[in-house]
Amino acid sequence: MNKLPLLASVALILGLVCWFYMGEAQQTTPVSLTSSVPQSPTDSPSPKEDAQATKSPASPAPPQPQPKVSIEQDTFNFGAMERFEESSHVFVIKNEGDAPLQLTIGSSSCSCTIANRESDEAIPPGGSTEIKLDWEIKFKSGPFRQSASILTNDPDRPQFDLVVEGVIASYVAAYPEKLIISSIPLGNSERHDVIIYSMIWSDFDKLEVSSDYPDALVSVVGVEPVDVKSLGIERATAARRVTFEVSDKMPKGGFSLPFEIYATAPENETSKRKEERDYINVSGKVVGPFRIISDAIDIHGVIELGKFQQEDGKVLPMSFHVRNKRKNVEVLEVEAHPAFVTATLEPHSQQGREKGIYTLTITVPPDSPEGDFLAPNYGWIKIKTNHPRIDTMKFRLDFSVMSE
Repeated sequence: MNKLPLLASVALILGLVCWFYMGEAQQTTPVSLTSSVPQSPTDSPSPKEDAQATKSPASPAPPQPQPKVSIEQDTFNFGAMERFEESSHVFVIKNEGDAPLQLTIGSSSCSCTIANRESDEAIPPGGSTEIKLDWEIKFKSGPFRQSASILTNDPDRPQFDLVVEGVIASYVAAYPEKLIISSIPLGNSERHDVIIYSMIWSDFDKLEVSSDYPDALVSVVGVEPVDVKSLGIERATAARRVTFEVSDKMPKGGFSLPFEIYATAPENETSKRKEERDYINVSGKVVGPFRIISDAIDIHGVIELGKFQQEDGKVLPMSFHVRNKRKNVEVLEVEAHPAFVTATLEPHSQQGREKGIYTLTITVPPDSPEGDFLAPNYGWIKIKTNHPRIDTMKFRLDFSVMSE
């Protein structure tokens, strides 16, 4: 079969297809990637808008008239006053503003201080008013400072305080007000002084300090005059030194006893009161004759040696302080459970024996038998000394000797 006519037909068809597509391409209109959009006539600013754009911003409103509080002195010091005495002081309040000033009485720091004003009318610009502060001394002694609050319509000072201050002059007072003795070694007696003074009387005609507990182990052992100028107590005009003694029989622990002070003024005294009563409390704590300082002692007084290997043993040094007047201490005998525990007491330094500072060392030797001596089955050690106040000391020990 002759294939030439068939190939000629295929070539003719392909040629016609190519001619058709080339003609279509020539008839297509090209499109630009960028084009300008004509501006609408309405987008242009109008003459009215131009006028508004060039117009200057509005001017701020003029400031409104305001009141202004002015006080030449808002604190008054009256110096010294007696208890139950009354007094008053007038404070002047001015209005330096250009609008009426309104004042309202607020609260007081104490009912003993009252503020009042004759009129509730507003203070005109340039005007002034008076506020009277009345007070009464109701406290027994010490500094006095009380105030009353005043509310205003001044935007810069909506509130201010009027203050009165001074010192309450005591007929009888004690310095210190309370006698607190921090620690007294067991078996020791101690004496401490208190100054009883007056800020009004020129002297005492009679001064008695007594307790309602006649068998108490705290007593007054002396009352003697003292130069008030040497005391440094402000405004004191008369004084006595009163000596208290704590008996060496006071048991271990805390104590607190009130003492009444009764004083009278000389006959030629012109003050309102001729006699006065006050109280002073004497308190303190009697402690043991020694003190051990160590982190190994828990709150129950147990010495915690901890857990350790049998081959290592344990050595625990602790600081031991003698509180008694007699500082010399020597160990006479040591008894322990278990028996292999030992103890030594050596001066901390060359001056340690004189100052009562020692090192107490508890030792569990290496290769001690294994065992648990823990709560509640503690070990213990008893140390007998030559000190009259530290005859025998006994301590509980908490430790464990382990073999592995």
